[in-house]
Amino acid sequence: MKLIITSILLSFFTFQNYASSLVTYIAPEHAEAAPEFELEINGQPVFVYNTRCAAFAYFSFEGKVDVKVTFLSPVFNFDIRPKSRKIVAEQYRNQIRFSLDKPENLSVEINKNIKRPLFIFANPLETNVPDKADKNVIFFEKGKIHYPGEVLIKSNQSVYIEGGAIVRGHFMTDKGQNIKILGRGILDNSRYLKGEHRPIEINQCENVLIEGIILAESRHWSCASTASKYVTYNNLKNVTFRNCDLIHTEGPEGTFTIHNGDRAVVKNVLYEDIRVEDSKGWLIDFKILQSQYSK
Repeated sequence: MKLIITSILLSFFTFQNYASSLVTYIAPEHAEAAPEFELEINGQPVFVYNTRCAAFAYFSFEGKVDVKVTFLSPVFNFDIRPKSRKIVAEQYRNQIRFSLDKPENLSVEINKNIKRPLFIFANPLETNVPDKADKNVIFFEKGKIHYPGEVLIKSNQSVYIEGGAIVRGHFMTDKGQNIKILGRGILDNSRYLKGEHRPIEINQCENVLIEGIILAESRHWSCASTASKYVTYNNLKNVTFRNCDLIHTEGPEGTFTIHNGDRAVVKNVLYEDIRVEDSKGWLIDFKILQSQYSK
């Protein structure tokens, strides 16, 4: 009897140690899968997307999750970046396993190939999801690839890209206030020619929040903000000013560029927790004629 009780208690505590809230997102039917990676979270398959420069996958969770990456060729060595996170992983043949107990944006690099990583975007659980029925919400549903072209966002509107949705278009807001672009889904810029349209363009706006979405296949400045104030980028994957990975950036101007050609005051600039590799242009480009900035 004591043995049975002990076994039950051990099982209970083991379950509690690994219990978590996990949200995975089913990819749209015609989404392109990466040919060389597979991913499981707590034993559940997670779709791995393909782009020109990287594979990526995403999910949301709270608690603790077990991650298994399978590379569909021999694995001689691997790196999980940022190294500062000190992720402890084990390798068995072509599989890499590790656990996470908090949200992370990670790059798994196989056989020293930094030009073809797997990005794992492990998000926090969503809060305050906009109401789909709200007339001020532009809502892109999961399980679909949407082709809206240019989406013009007006004052007091929110755009929400649901996890499992792909939006092949671009967002534009001009002289707007109190605007949000949110979600766990993907804004895909691949349909445009290089330099044709920015994924997101914010012009002369105030109080803008961009949070949680993934920018893929950008052919231009990914998220330009001009003559605007109180613009916040948070947990924006691919290109962001917070919790950021930028790989193989190109162009004559800076990866992070601030210009004030109209002599507007620039202040309270913060770049935090950023990784940049293989930048072909200036890394940080300030062209400021008159400024006040904190850091």
